[in-house]
This record gives sequence, structure tokens and C-alpha cells, in this order.
Amino acid sequence: MSRLLMVERAILEVCGKSQKTIFQISNETGMDLSLVGSLCIRLNKKGILQRQSSTYSINKDANSLLIANTPENIKKEVNEVSKSMVANYFNQKNDRSLKLQKVYVNKTEELILKSMLDQLNSFVEELQKSHKKSSHNIVKKQKVIMWGHGNYSDLINSSLALAK
Repeated sequence: MSRLLMVERAILEVCGKSQKTIFQISNETGMDLSLVGSLCIRLNKKGILQRQSSTYSINKDANSLLIANTPENIKKEVNEVSKSMVANYFNQKNDRSLKLQKVYVNKTEELILKSMLDQLNSFVEELQKSHKKSSHNIVKKQKVIMWGHGNYSDLINSSLALAK
């Protein structure tokens, strides 16, 4: 099975809460109704979504959902999200933020950085827990947050490996 596109994952997020019509999915994702209809049919054929009269829900028994969530497919999703974030940032809309800095840090500063990233991670996890059960959450209104750090030399080597 091929990977899931970001738009397909958005549909799964909507349908993961409860059964939804394509009109509800379109409203909650902000995607065009015809695109939602096509994607729902595609996800139904993959066995990930199940259709019951005019509503769709996640097929909890779907082996294809397990395959879609393999590390390799998640890696592809993160890559797609990253590219989209960069493209969005350079559209120069006021409500976008993207920071990338190359900095030197000593051991103490690195410990502080890791601690601050751990705090951010804890904060985001708490946000997810506190909003997870609400049926009033609309997928298109979520904020996408990405953070992390790496050694520049490792990134250079990865870039060179990708170029081969």
C-alpha cells in the first residue's frame, strides 16, 4: 500500500471522532467537496474508511491503517508537512511562523536547549490530551508545530546521501 497523503490523513482525523458525511468532512478540513468525495472513495477502496449509507468512519480492523502508520510512511508525511510549512511561510501571510537557526552551543547551553524542548513537548502533549475528546474541534483550525535540533554535519551528510 502506498503512503497516505496529508489530505487523506486530515480526513482520517475528522472521521476518527465519529461518522461524518462528506459535507461535514469538507467543512472540517476546508477542502473542496469534490476532492473530499474522491479521497473518501480512495480511502474506502484502500479499506481504511468504511461507508455506511451516507457517512464515513475509520475501519478499525484495517490492516492498511497499520501499514500507513509505519515509520517509513510517517517519515514521508513529516517531509510533506515540512515542505508545506516552508511553502506557506514564504507566501508571507501574517499568521505564519517558521524559525531555522544555526547556532553554536556549549554543553551547558545544549542541556538548557534540551530542557526547553522537553518543556515544549510536555506543553504540546497536554494540549493534545485536553482537546482530544472534544467533538467541537475542527481539523482545519489546528496549529501545526514542529521543533527539534540536529548536528549540522549530520544534516549535511543526509543531504549528500539524498542527492545521490
